[in-house]
Amino acid sequence: MLRSRRVATLHVQSYSEQVSDDGEKVSSSEMGDSPGLEESSNESSDSETEDLLPNSGRNFFPTVPDAAQVAQARLHIDILSRECSELEAEHEAQRSIMIHIESRLNSARQKLLQERALVAPIRRLPQEILSIIFHVHVHENQQSPWVLMHVSRSWRGTTLFTGALWSKIMLTSNWISTKTERRSRIHNGMEVCVKDSQIRRALARANGAPLDLFLYIRPTAWSPANHRGPNSHESAISSMLRAINYTRVTVPNKPKLRSLEIDTPQGFMLPTDPLKLFDFSTLERLKFDRDYPDIIELVNSSTCRLSSLTIPSHLVPKLQHKPWIDGLGELGILQSTLITGNTEESNRGCSRRLLETCAKSLVDLHLRGNFSAAQDAIEEPRIETPLLKRLELDRLKYFWPVECRNITHLRLVLCSNWEDWTEKICLPNLVNFDCVVIGGKCDRLLSLDMPELHTFRLRLKGGKFNNKLCFNTLWPPNGVVPPSIDPVVFILEVAPILPRALGACLATLTLCEELLLSRTVIDSSFFEEIEPKKASTDSAPPKKKKGKGMEAKRRSKGSYIALNRLRRLDISMENTKVQPDEPQLIGCAKDFVSSRKKVKKPLEVMRINLPKAGLTEIIAEPSGDWLDHHRMSEDGMSEDELVE
Repeated sequence: MLRSRRVATLHVQSYSEQVSDDGEKVSSSEMGDSPGLEESSNESSDSETEDLLPNSGRNFFPTVPDAAQVAQARLHIDILSRECSELEAEHEAQRSIMIHIESRLNSARQKLLQERALVAPIRRLPQEILSIIFHVHVHENQQSPWVLMHVSRSWRGTTLFTGALWSKIMLTSNWISTKTERRSRIHNGMEVCVKDSQIRRALARANGAPLDLFLYIRPTAWSPANHRGPNSHESAISSMLRAINYTRVTVPNKPKLRSLEIDTPQGFMLPTDPLKLFDFSTLERLKFDRDYPDIIELVNSSTCRLSSLTIPSHLVPKLQHKPWIDGLGELGILQSTLITGNTEESNRGCSRRLLETCAKSLVDLHLRGNFSAAQDAIEEPRIETPLLKRLELDRLKYFWPVECRNITHLRLVLCSNWEDWTEKICLPNLVNFDCVVIGGKCDRLLSLDMPELHTFRLRLKGGKFNNKLCFNTLWPPNGVVPPSIDPVVFILEVAPILPRALGACLATLTLCEELLLSRTVIDSSFFEEIEPKKASTDSAPPKKKKGKGMEAKRRSKGSYIALNRLRRLDISMENTKVQPDEPQLIGCAKDFVSSRKKVKKPLEVMRINLPKAGLTEIIAEPSGDWLDHHRMSEDGMSEDELVE
């Protein structure tokens, strides 16, 4: 900085000694000192800048060129200008050549693609086989046929002329859909029809193929108190009638039905007269949960190959015994709220006889409500269902009415008005278990023996106290008793419970690899319960535990790693009423990831979704020896690997 100022001073001094306008020299003293400039008195600096002094013989200003130099410069300018023009012209020529070559290359690639398409194996497929492939793709994967139409002209034609691809139709009211949903053509593989033109187009594309018809009205679609505007009972009925009655005009013959499903809110009864316009002889699937006796009459009179049936229990007595009943693969019997007293007992008996008739062929069974009373269970044995794979029991008074050792998927809705149950139920092939607990009573889950359980989904609908009792029953926090349910994937949804109590119970899981908490409130105390721990050395020695297994052995030493096999932790606190301290919670999550890494039990995925911060991914990179350490037995674990 000082050197630069000295150089600037010398420049100003040299400039002040230049010749003035009248040809005389002017010294710096005559001009006066310029403000802001400092004058140096250091002799060493003067010696360093001798070449910058005016008397050093150096010219500080460019000289004025003479006539010869100007002529020479202009000659060079002309030569360089011509050279630049030639180079620009050559560049444009080469650019045109490159554009032409690129165009030829793209054309050649397009022709090559066309020639390869001629010899492609899929081109040798007949259109009938291609239609079958499209049908399997659309119906089994619930995909839209519109995607197939954009592949090629041949695929577009095959898609348009395959009526079975357009047979799934969803009829709903046009005023209940949101702006985004009105623009959506497909919903769960079904073409959404909300007005007459869409229904005409859908039936024309179906071209006489049996239809999969879904009649849907949202629970908030109408309000009996509001008789004006879109949310009225009358407008909903007229909209559905208008949508169904258009089938008279668009189809000359009765359209055939392959499946019929009606989903309407409680108290809403859809008029069934328009359904008489359809042909029920090809019906294979029927599902509804309201009082529609006219549909049962249509089924009794014309249906001959029904394979899936879900109806209310009070309509079971009206169902005639047909040959297709013996071969039912899916059966659903739903409790009716319209019938009570002796009629209910009669309906229960008819439902049981129906289940006994088709028990040998059932693959999927859904029972909801008071299917069988407790006194009936004492007198009658359980119904044998050897082929059953999926079972759903929804708030049954009698806990386990069937014998099904081969089921792989189970869904239970438990209520608090059940009686005690002590009998052990063995389910050796169960891999997926979905449970909803209402009221916090879950004692009956202790009677289930599920050695191959992989995924367990739990939803609690109760208060914090009842939910805590449920967790303490299934997963005692002291770790003395091994957990009765120990899945590989644990999904917990909507569980109002104290975070510390939740963490203490989940810490007892020994086989859990993936833990997903949805709409569950947690805080720092949750991570304190599940993080690796080591007991203090100055504390009293723990009492001897009676539990068996390595978990009890580790706890007897006073040290353990909770959730030893955990690889993924996913937490979502969206749509919760509690506003957590999000920075603190994210910090606790990062500390938990670090503590797992220190004990060589790192997480592969760690995500936390908060109301304000959104989704935060915290990924711990596994160390090189993680796989080898993961294969080690728990007996070889030393206390030095535990974190304080």
